[in-house]
Amino acid sequence: MSSQATGTFSKTPLPQVLVFLRRHRLDGTLVIENARGEDAGRVHFVGGLPACIEMKSATDRLGELLVIRGLISAKTLASSLKGMKERGLRLGRYLVEEGHIGDQDLRNVMEFQIERRLALLYPLSDEAFTFNPGENLTTFLEEDMTPVDPMHSMPRMLRDTWSESRLDGQLERLRGQGLLVTGIVEGDPYWYDDEREALASIEGRTLMLDEAMSLGAGRGHAMRVVLYVLMLGGGIEITGPGKADDHVEPRPLQPAQDPRILDLKQAARRKLAQIEHGNLFAVLEVTEEADLENIRASYIGLVKKFHPDTVSGLDDESLRDDYLAISTKLREAFDTLTDPEKRASHIESIRGGPTDLEEQAIVQQVLNAEIEFQKASILARKKKWKEACDLLRPGVEAAPENGEYLALLAWAKANLLAAGSDLTETEATLRRALSMAPRSEKANYYLAQILKRSGKEREALPYLREVVSQNPHNIDIKRELRILEMRFEEKEKKGRLLGALKGGEKTHDDEQDESGGTLGKLRRMLTKKL
Repeated sequence: MSSQATGTFSKTPLPQVLVFLRRHRLDGTLVIENARGEDAGRVHFVGGLPACIEMKSATDRLGELLVIRGLISAKTLASSLKGMKERGLRLGRYLVEEGHIGDQDLRNVMEFQIERRLALLYPLSDEAFTFNPGENLTTFLEEDMTPVDPMHSMPRMLRDTWSESRLDGQLERLRGQGLLVTGIVEGDPYWYDDEREALASIEGRTLMLDEAMSLGAGRGHAMRVVLYVLMLGGGIEITGPGKADDHVEPRPLQPAQDPRILDLKQAARRKLAQIEHGNLFAVLEVTEEADLENIRASYIGLVKKFHPDTVSGLDDESLRDDYLAISTKLREAFDTLTDPEKRASHIESIRGGPTDLEEQAIVQQVLNAEIEFQKASILARKKKWKEACDLLRPGVEAAPENGEYLALLAWAKANLLAAGSDLTETEATLRRALSMAPRSEKANYYLAQILKRSGKEREALPYLREVVSQNPHNIDIKRELRILEMRFEEKEKKGRLLGALKGGEKTHDDEQDESGGTLGKLRRMLTKKL
C-alpha cells in the first residue's frame, strides 16, 4: 500500500503543490475533496507534470473543444463517438487513427484542456487533497495523457484567479527578509507586459518586500504575481533579515531590458532549467530513440542559437554568461549521447529509480518531508529551534541521504545546547551532511559557524569561502570572511617580522627579501655598518 501525502489548499496552495511535484518529478494522482468529502477532481502527474485532469463539473470535453477549434465537424464528432466505442479506443486516439486530426493537433487541444481545468482548480482554498504516489487513479491510461508544464501558465492563472489579498498572504513569509531577485525560475513562465516590467525593475537587486512592492507602483497585482512565482520557482534567494540595497528608487527600463532581450533571457532560462533537470535528451531536444544524425543536427542548431557571439553585441554581460554556460553543456550532452557506452549509462540513470517496495516507500514520503523541511526552515529563521527539530526528525528518517535536512537538524540541535558545550558530535554530523551535499550553501555556513564556536577559526575559512562562492551577494558572510582573513594575515605578518628580528628560520618571504626586498637591503646595510 502506498504512502500518501495529505493537506489542504488553505495551508499548501495548488501552485506550491504543482511546483513541488514538478521539482521532484513525482508520478501519482492528486485526489481533491470538497468540504463534504466528495471527489472534486483528480489530477494525474507524469514526471511531475499534470498529464490528465478529471472533474465531474468540467464542461470542456475533448470533442467539444475540437469542434470549437474547427478541427473536426459536429457530424464527425457524432460518428466518432460511436466508432470509438465499437473499437474500444479513447476519442482522441480514434480520431488520429482515422486520420481526422494529427498527433500534434490532439496534443495541442489536450494541453489546452488541462490548462482550462487547472484554472478551475487554482481558486480552491478550503478543499483537502491527497497525493497518491505511483498510482493512476483516473480512468485514462498514461499513454493517452499529455503532460503539461504548469510553470508556463502559472502567472496567467494567478492573475486571473487569485486576489491581491490572497497573494499578500503567501508573500507575507518574505517580510523582514532581504530578497535577492535572480529572476531565474524553473520552467518557462509566460509573463504579461506589466509583469515583465515588474520583473525588470527588481531583477538583480536585493530588496525588502515592501521596497519591491514600491517599485511595482501602478502594477501592484502584476508585482505580486511575479514575486510569488519567483518565490516558488527559485527566483528569489533569502540573504538574511533586513538586508537590502541602499536605494530603491524605481528604475526605468534600460535598453538591456527591452522586450527582445527579455525574450532571449527567457529562452536562456528555459534551456538552463532543462540542463538542471539532468535529461540530456531534453537538453538536445531529441528523443531517446534519436540516431546520430538527428542528434548532430539538433546539436548544431542549438549551438547556433545559443552561441555567445550571437548576443555579444548586446549590452548584457549576464546573458552572454548564460549563453556560454549553455554552449558548454550542449557540448557535454553531445559528447555523452554520441558515445554508445556513455549514452547507455545516461539512459539507465534517467530511467533508474526504486525497484523494491521499501525504496518506493521512501520516495513516496518525500512530499511530506519537504513540506516539513520548509516549515522547519522558517522556524529556524525565527530561532524556534525546538519546534524546528521536531519537524525535521521525521524528514531525516524518511530521507537519510538528504544532506540539507541533516545539516539543518544538526544546526538546530546545536543552538539548543548550553554555551560552552562540546560541539564535536555536531561537527561530525555537519561534515557527514556536507559529504552528501558538498555544494550546500547552508551546510557550509553551519559548519563554519560550529568550527568558529569551537575555536577552529582557521578551519572555518574554506567553508566560508564556499558560501561566498555559492552566494556572492551575501554581504554579511563576505565581511565575516574578510575579517577572518585579515586577522590571520596580520598574525602571519607579525610572525615573519618577529622571526626576522630573532634571526630564526627563514620563510619564503624572508628569502625573497634577502635577494632584493626591503628587509634584505636593511640587513645588508646593518652588516656593512657592523
